[in-house]
Amino acid sequence: MKKLATTRTINISLPVKLVDEMDKAAQNEYATRSDFIRDSILRKLSATQDRWEVAADLTTVKKGGVDIDELLSRL
Repeated sequence: MKKLATTRTINISLPVKLVDEMDKAAQNEYATRSDFIRDSILRKLSATQDRWEVAADLTTVKKGGVDIDELLSRL
């Protein structure tokens, strides 16, 4: 039986200045470049998921409409 890999290596191309800034930020957080990229991707995906959940919640709008303050607090 073949064992499934728990990680996958990918190659991406980034501008040199961006890589330099990323490495500085990772070093400031005592993280590796991979840790920094992984955390950044997870934060972005989480934010995207949260936005979709807010949109889904708005599919059941009450007769009185949506309270703008409540909506803004969710975003």
